[in-house]
Formats: sequence, structure tokens, C-alpha cells
Amino acid sequence: MRSDEIIEQIMTDSGIRVIDKAVGGYKGLLVRMDGNSYIFVDPKATQRTRATILAEEFGHYKTSVGDTVRSSDDVRIHRAEERALRSAVDMLVSPEDVIQAIRAGVRNWYELSEVLDLSEPFLRHAVEIWKQRYGPVYCTDEKGDVLWLEPLSLHSSFTEEYI
Repeated sequence: MRSDEIIEQIMTDSGIRVIDKAVGGYKGLLVRMDGNSYIFVDPKATQRTRATILAEEFGHYKTSVGDTVRSSDDVRIHRAEERALRSAVDMLVSPEDVIQAIRAGVRNWYELSEVLDLSEPFLRHAVEIWKQRYGPVYCTDEKGDVLWLEPLSLHSSFTEEYI
């Protein structure tokens, strides 16, 4: 199954109905109404973008309270969007995924995007989130790998590979 199909299944299992329809110019929109939750997704979204939209809207479902669309509080909106995006990153990609991709021969952001089937802007944002969470490096215990997050590169006792 593709990542967008897996996420949509998780949503369905959580009682959320996914509707392919653009609403109000948004690429994705979570609406809670009469005890039900609906996620509207722009039907023109590519498969890769659809996965990130669904994951972010599911992040809103898990982390947001109230209506942020009609809110005039920019700080509240920014915080809600950031929480949802962090949740989407956690759902879709991990530093270990990037390490495996680099070990498999990925050498640039375009290739990383292709291999992980996620948009390049989403992956760049994921790295920014990891830098806030882990600092400038992410270390693994199993093989002694060190994933430098700025610039994105993999270092181990055997190799030094950059993106």
C-alpha cells in the first residue's frame, strides 16, 4: 500500500471520513461537525502531496482544539499548524529512514524525496524539526552512525556521505 492509502486507512479506522473535495482554497481541511470528523483533500493533490496533507490533517485531529481557520490569533494558528506538522513528520518519516536512504545511495534532496515518496519541502521541514528535537546531530547505537542535520550528511566509522 502507498503511504497515502495507509494514512487514509488509519483515519477510517479512527472514524474520520476522507472526502476528495477542495474547500475554501485549502489543500486539506479538518472539519468536526455533529460528532463526526471529516478531512477534505484537494483532489488535484499529487499522491506524494496527498500523503503529507492527510498526515498533517490527522495531526490536527490528534492535537488541535477549536476552530483555527476563522481565528484571528496568529500565534494560536501557528502553534496549531506546527503541532500538526510535527505529528505528520513523526507519522511519515524518521531519521533512520534517511540513514537507510543515504546508505542505499541517495546523494541529494531530489533523490531522497523520490526514495521516501515525500515532497522535498516536507523533508526539509522534517530535518528542521529533528534539529530542534535532537540538536545538530542524530546518533544511532546499532551501527555507530551519526546523521548530521546541518548540512544533512551521514558519518560512520566506514564512510562519510553527504546530501
